Amino acid sequence: MNKKFKSLKKKDLLLSLILILFTAILFYFSVIYQSYTQSTKTIIQCLNDIEKDILRLKSAEQNFLLNFNNISNLYTSGDTQFENEFSFKQNNIITTIDSLSNYIIVQNDLEINEQIQILQENLKYYSDNFLDMALAYKEKGSEMNGIVGEWQSISLQMIEKFSSFTDNPIYIQLLKLKNIEKQYLLSKNPNLINDISILSGEIQNSIVLAVDETVELPNITDELFKYVEKAKQVLNIDNRIGFQLNTGIINSLNNSFKMLNESVSRITLMIDKKITSGKIHLFITLTTITILLLSGLIFILRRSLKRYIFNPLTKISEYLSELTTGKLPDEKIKLRTNDEFSSLADSVNILVDNSKDKAHHTQNLNKGILDSDLNLLSEDDLLGQELILMHKNIQTSADEQIKHNEENTKRRFINEGLAKFSDILRLYNNDIEKLADIFIKELVKYLDAVQGGIFLINDADEKNKTLQLISAFAFNRKKYIDKKILIGEGLVGTCAIEKKTINLTEIPDEYIAITSGLGEAPPNNLLLLPIIQDDEALGVIEIASINNFQKHEIEIGEQVAASLASTVTTTKNNEKTARLLAKSQLQAQEMLEQEEEMRQNMEELKATQEEALRREEEYEGIINAVEQSALVVEYDLDGNVIRINEKFLLFLGKSREDIMGKKHANLTSLGSKTKVNAKFWSDLKKKNQMVISETIKIGKTKEFVLIQNFSSVLNKNGVLVKFLNIIIDITSVINNQK
Repeated sequence: MNKKFKSLKKKDLLLSLILILFTAILFYFSVIYQSYTQSTKTIIQCLNDIEKDILRLKSAEQNFLLNFNNISNLYTSGDTQFENEFSFKQNNIITTIDSLSNYIIVQNDLEINEQIQILQENLKYYSDNFLDMALAYKEKGSEMNGIVGEWQSISLQMIEKFSSFTDNPIYIQLLKLKNIEKQYLLSKNPNLINDISILSGEIQNSIVLAVDETVELPNITDELFKYVEKAKQVLNIDNRIGFQLNTGIINSLNNSFKMLNESVSRITLMIDKKITSGKIHLFITLTTITILLLSGLIFILRRSLKRYIFNPLTKISEYLSELTTGKLPDEKIKLRTNDEFSSLADSVNILVDNSKDKAHHTQNLNKGILDSDLNLLSEDDLLGQELILMHKNIQTSADEQIKHNEENTKRRFINEGLAKFSDILRLYNNDIEKLADIFIKELVKYLDAVQGGIFLINDADEKNKTLQLISAFAFNRKKYIDKKILIGEGLVGTCAIEKKTINLTEIPDEYIAITSGLGEAPPNNLLLLPIIQDDEALGVIEIASINNFQKHEIEIGEQVAASLASTVTTTKNNEKTARLLAKSQLQAQEMLEQEEEMRQNMEELKATQEEALRREEEYEGIINAVEQSALVVEYDLDGNVIRINEKFLLFLGKSREDIMGKKHANLTSLGSKTKVNAKFWSDLKKKNQMVISETIKIGKTKEFVLIQNFSSVLNKNGVLVKFLNIIIDITSVINNQK
């Protein structure tokens, strides 16, 4: 080999080194591109995690609202499991947002950082509203706890105090007060609190009017005051929570959740735009550098060949000189020689043709045409392989972006659907038929279907339950059809028994037809969704469509069917409660009528009591006169002294302590000779009145002759309770006769 070819060998070696360096640079650029792509995947995953955790926050909130009455430790411990779950998900979102802020693509964008700050503020606002709601429910309490528990306990205490006075009007008023209390806890009607205040005032007036009566009634003045105050506290808490439409903490909670979702959507759109722009910029940069490196390589090759090749390579030199400008000539180098130079010319021609292919391929990539192919020079065509690899990476990135956009669209479809049907269920939960009409109409439209119907189980006859079509919709008009299906009959009955979604793409002949102005046509897809609550089938939703239902459409259908089941259960319970309330009101009216009748009886009784009191006063006057003129003593049924007047004590010359509890025989020194013995008391019980004459001795010398009148004393029920002995001293009369 001559000196020129030796020099060419050296240049060839140098060229190989340059090619290796060029390939390494391309590989480095590919690594940069892959790293950037991986970084964007991580950011997208962070956004997905935030959206999922926000939905879990909403789920924890709804679980708290649905189950707060069933939480055993809500009023006796700290946070409930739903509050802990809410706090845990909130911390997850905060951590994810913090990690999102660490990415360079986010740090370098002021608008994205501002939106992230807004997202954090909205998250805090939503969390604060949730905590306010939880605190309000804890403060309010239930039947055994909190303000509600204290409120109900006070009413029970007042009723218990009057349990011995059931015939008193105040007791009836207390029962009515308790009934209004129950009505408020069921309906949250603020007007009932005013009724409670008015009725409490009436009870207070009744207590004041009853002070002069002979029967002493319990004093419940303090309890009534506390009861009214507790009622007002319950009303204030209910107003703060917001059970009316668009009021209170619950309204703020819904608004803050909507703001939170909007913040995440804005950040997602901004980052998607930023990622797409970054990928395009990076691709253009890498492509430009690749072309520049390729041009440099060709330039070096041209200079090397020009320096060591003579006339046989003149055409090659001229050809390559055009290549150094970046131009790819249309004509090829044609040499008549059949040596190394000819081989070199062929190689250059091949290189130019392949460069044209690569340039054309690169142009297509810049234009977004990703379906073009690139032919490699050989298995060792590193530049071609890198371009193909870059093509694959761009294709993969584009596919992932399309897939991500589709997932975002589906996710947004589900989220917006859940929010839409949650509002419908919340606004029309008082009337099942109206709710069903609006629900099926909006669901058919939302799923881009053409017909739909809602079947609910009619359990009026427990032995023969049926599925009754309560609402049907087709082409913007309701079709009122009286249709009943037995459980297990047909597709609808099968869906109710199996409690599973049925998605049919092959529909039985003549099962259903879609009617329009152009005639009738069978649908292509039939979707049956079970309405299930606590593993109990409440009904079935049937939807027909010309188009096949997608997976996310079936998913939103199943979720709103579950929400409908909860609302149907609640609405049925509310209707049942309303019927019970009406019955209770009827009973209350009957009680009021009975109360009026009792009031009239009480007035008659009062007149009778006044007459009895007048007679009692007359009797007391007579008794006082007897007490002043006669000796009086009372005995129990066993003949023991239980009362003696002062005149008799002075007559006997003894103290009251000496006499009380003694027998009649022990009153005088001649007691052993008295006629009042055990047989006397037995006879007195039968005859009710006996008169005896008895001589007694007081001291050692004085004797007295006494006429004793024994009478039985009966209570108002005619039962014997004691004996009365009125004694007349006739000693002076006997002495005068002597």
